[in-house]
Amino acid sequence: MEIKRFRNKYKENSPEEFFLWLAKGRVMEIRFLSNYKGEKFNNWNLIRTLGENLSLEYRYNSLFITTYEELKNILLFKIGKYPLTRLYNIFISVNPKRKIMVKTKSGILRKSYYGGIAGTSHIQTILCDIEHIGERAGNATEEMLEECIQGAKYLVKTLKLESFFINISGNGVHLWFDLEEPIELPLPKFTEFADKVKYNLKEPEIYSWIKTYNRFIEKLDKMIKEYNPKLKVDDGAKDISRIARPVGSWNVKAGKTARAVGTVVKLVLINKGINKSFLAAKPLLDKESQVFRKVKAKSSNNRFNALTIQESPLYKLMVSRLLPSTLSRNHYLEQSFARLLRDNDISLNEINELISTIDIVQMKNVQVDPDYLDGEDIFNPETINTYCYACKIEFVYPIMEDTQAITDGFITEKHFNSLNTYSDTTVAKMVAAGFFTPEGFDGSYFSLKSLIRNLIDKHERSTVFFTLKYLLKDDWEYLYSNKIIQQIMNKTRQRHGDN
Repeated sequence: MEIKRFRNKYKENSPEEFFLWLAKGRVMEIRFLSNYKGEKFNNWNLIRTLGENLSLEYRYNSLFITTYEELKNILLFKIGKYPLTRLYNIFISVNPKRKIMVKTKSGILRKSYYGGIAGTSHIQTILCDIEHIGERAGNATEEMLEECIQGAKYLVKTLKLESFFINISGNGVHLWFDLEEPIELPLPKFTEFADKVKYNLKEPEIYSWIKTYNRFIEKLDKMIKEYNPKLKVDDGAKDISRIARPVGSWNVKAGKTARAVGTVVKLVLINKGINKSFLAAKPLLDKESQVFRKVKAKSSNNRFNALTIQESPLYKLMVSRLLPSTLSRNHYLEQSFARLLRDNDISLNEINELISTIDIVQMKNVQVDPDYLDGEDIFNPETINTYCYACKIEFVYPIMEDTQAITDGFITEKHFNSLNTYSDTTVAKMVAAGFFTPEGFDGSYFSLKSLIRNLIDKHERSTVFFTLKYLLKDDWEYLYSNKIIQQIMNKTRQRHGDN
C-alpha cells in the first residue's frame, strides 16, 4: 500500500465497526469477482470449501454472512501463505439479502439467497462511489484521492449527514450513508422456465423503488460534478443490489499496485431527514409508464436479435481487448449496449454467455441492464465514436451515421490524400495569416464537429482542411488513418447552403 497519507486514518477506524453499521444484523452477500491477475473468478471448489468449513450458505461465487467474524474468516482464509483478500477481489453487498425461489442446475425449484434485485430485502444503505476522471498511467494518485474525499465531505455537508463512512476503495472513494428507516422491498412475482426463474422487476411496486434509487444517485452525481467537474459518481452505484469493497479487504487489480481498503472519515449517529430526500426522487408513474413499454428506435440501423447481437460493432469492440478508461466505459459503452438491448427487446437472460465474455475481457462486471438507463434516449453510435475519439482507437461505427453526405464540394479520397501531401511547414505558412484559436474548442469529438461546422460556414473546404491539419497536428496521424476529418467535412453543410 503506497498511499502513505492515509495509513494512520485506516488504523484509527475498525473494519468491524463498519461491518456492524452496514449489516445491522441482516444477511449480507460476500462475492468473489476476479483474482490478482485480472482473471474472472471461477473456483467453485473454494466457495464450497469456505461454505462448509465456516458453516455458511453459498451459491455460485457468493457466500452469505451475518457476523463480522464470518467476514474476517473469509478474507483471511489462506491458500498457501497468502490470505484470500490478497489473491482475490472480494466484495460485500451494499444492501441486505433474502431468500427467494431459484432453480438449480438440475432443474429443482428451491429457496436460496440471491445476489440480484429480487434477492435484496431492504434499501437501508446508499453507496456513492466517487471517481476522479483525470488521466493516470496506473493507480489514482494521492492527490486524486484527496479530491474525492473532499467531494464526499461536500455531499456530507450538503445532505447534513450524521451517519456515514468515507472509505478509500483503492482507486476511488466510497461515501456510505444509511437511511434512518430502512425500506423493505416488495417481492415481485416470478415465472418458472425449464432452466431458470425470472422475476418481474417491472411490477410498479418494486419498479418505483428501482427508479427512485436510480434517480437519487443521479442527483448525487449532479451535485458532485457541480462541486468539482473532475469528479463523478460511478453509474454502477444506481444498482440497489450493488456490491463494493468492504473495509479490511484489498484491491488487487491486475496492472496496478495492490491497495488496502480503509476508512478515513466517519460519524455514527442517526441521519435525520435523509428518507425524505430519498423519497423526493420517487417518480410519478402515469398510465403509460405503468405498462413500461419498451423504447423503440426510429432508425432502421442497428437492428439485432438475441442471436445476432454478437455481430454488432459495439459488442465486437467490447470483446476485442481490455479497453482504456480515458472516458468512462460504463457511461459511453455499457449504457450504450444497454440501450441497444432495450431498443431491440433483447433480455439479459437471453445473452448471459455474451455478457460473461464481456466481463472477462473488460475484467469487471459490466453494467448493461436496461432498467438502469438514464431516460429514454435511443442507441446512438456517435456516443461510441465519442469514446473511440477520446481513447484514440479505431472507429467502429460510420461517422454521423444517419446524416447524408453532401453532393457539392464533396472531398473525394483522391482529393483528400492530395491535400494531405502538404508538409506541416507548408501548411503552417498557408494558415499563418488567417489562423485563429477557436473559442470553446476543447479537443473533444463533439467540439470537433461543432468547429468544422463553424469553419465551413465561413471558408472553402480546402481552407478548412489546412486549418484543421495545423490545429490538430499532434493527433493528425490518428485522424488521417481513420479519415475522421474527411468524413465529418463531407457530412457538414453550411447553414445557408453548401460550398
